[in-house]
Amino acid sequence: MDNNKEKTASAKILEKVKNRLCKEAKNNKNKKHKKID
Repeated sequence: MDNNKEKTASAKILEKVKNRLCKEAKNNKNKKHKKID
């Protein structure tokens, strides 16, 4: 049972990291598009 808890916890952390990376990627794309000077 302890292993299961650890797995779900790490899975949640991975999800958070993935979501943050996706947001950063989107922000980077937006910044690149806005740099049309």
